[in-house]
Amino acid sequence: MSLAPRAGHGSADTAADVLATTLADALTPGGGTFTLRAGLDGRVDPVRALGALRGTGADVLAPFLLGGHPFTASDAALVRAAVTAFPAPEPRTPDDAAWELRDAALTQALAALGVPTRDWEGLAADRHTALTGPTALPDTTAWTAWTAEAVRLSALALPPVTGTLRERLGAHTPVLLNGLVHALLRRDHLAAARTARWLALDAGTTPDPLLPAALTHLTALGPHRPRTLFELAVARRLLGGAG
Repeated sequence: MSLAPRAGHGSADTAADVLATTLADALTPGGGTFTLRAGLDGRVDPVRALGALRGTGADVLAPFLLGGHPFTASDAALVRAAVTAFPAPEPRTPDDAAWELRDAALTQALAALGVPTRDWEGLAADRHTALTGPTALPDTTAWTAWTAEAVRLSALALPPVTGTLRERLGAHTPVLLNGLVHALLRRDHLAAARTARWLALDAGTTPDPLLPAALTHLTALGPHRPRTLFELAVARRLLGGAG
């Protein structure tokens, strides 16, 4: 099956939205069998589909990591094609840190699915140390800046992702709760959903009562943009389907 384009589905924004919608649907109980190729085939231009996969990073693996869908060789090949088509920039600049973090999370998530990436071309060279080295996060007293960074790095909020940065971002529940309330008051639904995702990641069996209530509230406020729907779907899965 080829990633053939369909009229009206050519823009990069559309490709990212189609992918986010497909991933959110795959995380919804009863969503049926899911593969990356079937989710994109015929719906977006093939090059833009690869770009959307690359930009989404480890989050493209959420249906397999959280939703129980089998990860096939075809899925792995498509992710690898996206990495090859859109390699991390070289030489590095300070602005390229996001690539290192994104590719570190992708490498760890693929490893959890049994896919080694030792010989993959296009991944950031420093991905193996990006999550374990010194962190440059704001002080937690500056909670708005802290939660803004958590929102920016929401793709690290997946169970296979480990490291100093991920641990620090998830270790301050009161700060994240402040950020969640602040985002809800500002009606920034995407920021609220991403903050809720961090809270859900480490909530265990006893989440703060605000978290499931916030997810229910956010869901009731729809319709949302596709990326917000995806973040909400991930947060609900991390809570075991609650909210």
